[in-house]
Amino acid sequence: MKRLIGCALLMAAPVLGAQDFVVPPGTDPVRDYLEAIEQTESMGGAYAGELVDLYHGMGHSLIELGELEEARDAFHRAAMVSRVNFGPYSLEQTNYLYSIADIEFRVDNPEAAVDVLKQIYRIHAQHHGENSPDLLPALEQISAWYTDRLEQSAEPIRPSDYQNLSYLAERIAYLTEVQYGLGHPQSAMSSRAEAQAHFRAIHKVALTRQSPNPDLVMNPDEVGDQLGPGRVALDHFLAGEAALKRVVQSWQENPNATELDVAEAVAQVGDWNLAFEYYRSAEHNYEQAYRILAASRNFASLADRYLGQPTPIRFMNTAESFVRDVDSPAVAGSVDISMTVMANGRLQDVEIISPEEGLSEEQSREILTILESALFRPAVIDGEVCALEGFVWKIPPLSLGAAESGG
Repeated sequence: MKRLIGCALLMAAPVLGAQDFVVPPGTDPVRDYLEAIEQTESMGGAYAGELVDLYHGMGHSLIELGELEEARDAFHRAAMVSRVNFGPYSLEQTNYLYSIADIEFRVDNPEAAVDVLKQIYRIHAQHHGENSPDLLPALEQISAWYTDRLEQSAEPIRPSDYQNLSYLAERIAYLTEVQYGLGHPQSAMSSRAEAQAHFRAIHKVALTRQSPNPDLVMNPDEVGDQLGPGRVALDHFLAGEAALKRVVQSWQENPNATELDVAEAVAQVGDWNLAFEYYRSAEHNYEQAYRILAASRNFASLADRYLGQPTPIRFMNTAESFVRDVDSPAVAGSVDISMTVMANGRLQDVEIISPEEGLSEEQSREILTILESALFRPAVIDGEVCALEGFVWKIPPLSLGAAESGG
């Protein structure tokens, strides 16, 4: 299965903190920090509280000079002094730990970087409680920081990175539900985001045919030492499917949800199964979604338009609203594409019948190439999944990436 202020002179009064130091123009900030650190230690000892800001500032100055290993040592010292002054699980030290993790990633030492992220996680879990919703903002911060780091990195993203992001997404979904309850839109969206994280992990394992390295994951119990790529992908598949089914339950429990919300959630479980070629399960879910709408007092008339017309599978779609707008106005200059959408979501007889003005031959070929591997949610006609010939899809060229990515 198939991510300084420098300081110069120490003022005479020993009660002054690091914020009282200022760098005169034209001085060497690192040298000034070292002098200030030495004077502060002489008065307050090796763990004087003022040293935290000094080491932190010196670390940033060293980064600007490209001295990454020395900067890492300075941040380590800031974290250590913080622990001594505020306790072993003080939240203050996490700022310095993030700086250490960033440097470890930049010098291509991923095992050390992940160890630091695990340390940040443990500090917050110890402070807030492992299963307390108070831990939620810290988890979201770790996940956002990790994602941003991977997006900016020039290094290849490892299977372990996606493994870690799916682990964080799973914890975020759980704690979101603890905080808001199952029947809350935020709980539904968090579970959906978890499924999307599992899909990305599967995709990376399929591309590399490698299992995540247990030494590089935040929760090594998830992968063990002997799990092959197939087993890892299967575990992600089952977890992702369970997360999407949790989305269904969330909308069902939501007193403000509509039958259309529930039907779309069920159809996205179908999308998941279709993507992994579990066709019978996919058909079952699509037909169940149709029945939900057909039996609805408010949405019965929408069943044929919403599920009778194919659309690119939507469980990875993060650009649009959860529920598809079938009444959206036609976009000027859209491309009309004729196709046969098979019951398994594959496309045949794809032809551009009304190209946008100025669409080059090369662009046309690119569109057709993308659609060769695209998956569409098949039509449900009178409650049954079936192939649909001559379906015309109208879409701006820039939106074709949604079909390509399974969105």
